[in-house]
Amino acid sequence: MRAQFSLYVVIGSLVVVAACSAGQEPAAEMNTAAETASIRATMAKYVSGYETKDVENFVNVFTEDAVRMPPNGPVIIGSAGIRDYYQDWFKKESLDVTVSPTEIEVVGDWAVAWGTYKATVTSKEGENPRQDEGKWINVFKKGADGTWRFHRNIWNSDKPLPSTPAE
Repeated sequence: MRAQFSLYVVIGSLVVVAACSAGQEPAAEMNTAAETASIRATMAKYVSGYETKDVENFVNVFTEDAVRMPPNGPVIIGSAGIRDYYQDWFKKESLDVTVSPTEIEVVGDWAVAWGTYKATVTSKEGENPRQDEGKWINVFKKGADGTWRFHRNIWNSDKPLPSTPAE
């Protein structure tokens, strides 16, 4: 009797599972290579934004609620914060940067990428250019329009902070 009851439970469970999944389409296969290429294109637009100093195109590679965490500075939150920061920054400095992704991992509408950068920062005030290199990690979010954008962004230098004279 106990075996018969167990058989009914198993059959009943299979019927419930079959009923719940009836009419559902199988999950679409994700073309990871295409998604990775799209993320690389977003990173290229990011670098181009530094080169052209077009604030609106630069801001457009970030989600509305993006968070940037620059080294040795406060967190920059949202499109408005990014816009305000870079409108001012582009007036003072220029950046020549090479971004080299080491790994891009895509999971649904989210992706994580990490890699390295090499940069030259030139001040408009005529100071000597500063060389830097370091690493970064980014979280990307795919929008309803299918565009990948930076959602979280942090980077830091491999170089030590300059020492300050003792007071």
